[in-house]
Amino acid sequence: MKLRLREYVVICSAVIITALCLWRISASSPSAAAATALVPMDMRPAPPFELYDQQSHLVKLNAFLNRHTVLLIFFDASQDPEQVKSLVRLREFYPALKSNGVAVFGISSALPQDIRRQSSKPFPFPILADIKAGQPDSASQLWGRCSSPGPDGRVTIQEGMFLVDRSGMVEWHDQAPQPVTNPEQTINQLISGN
Repeated sequence: MKLRLREYVVICSAVIITALCLWRISASSPSAAAATALVPMDMRPAPPFELYDQQSHLVKLNAFLNRHTVLLIFFDASQDPEQVKSLVRLREFYPALKSNGVAVFGISSALPQDIRRQSSKPFPFPILADIKAGQPDSASQLWGRCSSPGPDGRVTIQEGMFLVDRSGMVEWHDQAPQPVTNPEQTINQLISGN
């Protein structure tokens, strides 16, 4: 009789332990998956650059790291800044961005004087000239924004937005920083201070 009671207790204990394990796994899976989706996969230091702005002043990315969240918007020189919706929206909400500690930079391969001429209304943040676009040490090359040379040998800058956190880290994919997947949502979050 004692043996049957022991077998019964062992079997019941095994069933209870199994049920608790299954409950724990099913209860924690959604939150673990959600937490994994929110955490960037590969954060690395932002590639540094030194470029001239539309006023021909030298801007060094490192001067803003560890002090500001940095938002970079790369765009092709064939577009004037007024045609880049993200830049125009950021100009409109720049006071809110600045008060939230966000430094904004547009980056194009246009010359500083061309950038000055192209804008009907000045931008309150620097539009930087990557005149060495396509060369190994250029900002657009380091950030993975260069296209292959066209038939005329010109390299264009591919549009892309990057968010560098206050510690100077940016999300990477393979050998280059990863542009944000939803620029509009990113802008909204930065404007609201999130």
